[in-house]
Amino acid sequence: MRVIIFIEGGNRAESRNFSDAFKLLFKKINPSLQNIDIRIQRDRGRVVRDFTKEYNKQGHRDDCRILMLIDGEKPRSPNSTAHSHIKETDKNLKMDHIPEDAVYIMQICMESWLISDSNQFPEVDFAGHSDLLGKAKVDELINQASKLKYNLEYHKIDHGIKFIANLDPQVAKQKSHSFNEFYHGLARLF
Repeated sequence: MRVIIFIEGGNRAESRNFSDAFKLLFKKINPSLQNIDIRIQRDRGRVVRDFTKEYNKQGHRDDCRILMLIDGEKPRSPNSTAHSHIKETDKNLKMDHIPEDAVYIMQICMESWLISDSNQFPEVDFAGHSDLLGKAKVDELINQASKLKYNLEYHKIDHGIKFIANLDPQVAKQKSHSFNEFYHGLARLF
């Protein structure tokens, strides 16, 4: 089965490296993923547009799964799904025909997933789930962890690739609701 995942983040120059890092992470979650195509774009609107276009073209096929993974941007209400959250935050998106299990978010952002891995960043200490932290707190914690562990100031393009590739999904799913949702969605593909 072919899997295509559209992801918000990175930049054009680093999209290949981010793609490789996400492939490593996704294969840790589901080792059966052999034919996986990661498409990373910086612009959220373009990610949604390209995902929707590809989904309309191939989403009905049994031998292909089309998924989208974008930042949550703002806190999600406890009972909302990723799909309904995106429809709330981006009212101009036309996604009514897209099923719930094709849409996932990194709540609030990718760094929320990174700090949820206490094996990679044991110096990051927070109560509860990383999804409930605000963007400013997530930024503070990822910078703190980067300085303590690697003696560097965190930069998404320079360091996010390494952190994504090293993320322990078994640990991260315990501290991030949105990662747990994505983990189980990806694991169910086969």
